[in-house]
Amino acid sequence: MTIDYALRIYTDMINAGENIDIAYFQSNLSKDDFAEFQELTPFIALIKSTKLNDKFQKTFEKVNEYKRNLAMNKSDKGAIAAYQLRKDLEIAHVKPADLIKIKEEINAMTKEQFAAMLNGREYGNEITREECALAKEHGLVIVYAYSDDNMEFRGAIHDEEGCNNGGVAYLDKNGLLEAPPCGFEERFEESLEECPYYQAKKKQSKIINAVWRDNRIPRWTYETDIPHETFNIFWSGTPWCVGIVFEVAAL
Repeated sequence: MTIDYALRIYTDMINAGENIDIAYFQSNLSKDDFAEFQELTPFIALIKSTKLNDKFQKTFEKVNEYKRNLAMNKSDKGAIAAYQLRKDLEIAHVKPADLIKIKEEINAMTKEQFAAMLNGREYGNEITREECALAKEHGLVIVYAYSDDNMEFRGAIHDEEGCNNGGVAYLDKNGLLEAPPCGFEERFEESLEECPYYQAKKKQSKIINAVWRDNRIPRWTYETDIPHETFNIFWSGTPWCVGIVFEVAAL
């Protein structure tokens, strides 16, 4: 059995979700080919479980090049290819691949990448359900406007804040700041602005100021000290809102 044929069988079994008996490959491959097989199969499993993005595609191409040229004891070209792959992935030559680290690096999506993905969307089609789940998975929060009275939060925070013609949202690590569970307003018939607990929480919170720009373009922008990236939403081709993307860990 050749190494290429063994890898094709292994890939088919991974795709079919079958149990894989490594002993079968060991008994049908030479000692050197089996060692190479063990080096490459973790990358196949990783590729199967990893979402495709630009960084992943580049790594995938490097793995392919590695597979084509790997011949550590056979040629200089193979040695160079193997060395370069390990260097690019920051894997020490004498150590086995840290697949967890590789997967995290390949699968990471930054706020910059997410903002670029959303940039240019039309009002009403700002983000899909799948993209909301993806943002949540990567700890990202997307903020954009709905109509003239709402600030929408999607991703790691799924909520909304009323802001008729502008307003302020207070956030902590749990999301939008909520009224205290004591029922202060009902019990004392006082505004939350009079509640010392709520005021203390507000001072500790991060702030996003929604700015309504009546009769100006775009209509909505956001001001905040939270590190963020921006993206543009259009309404019938006209700039409507400059949304933001930030990491929930920054709260």
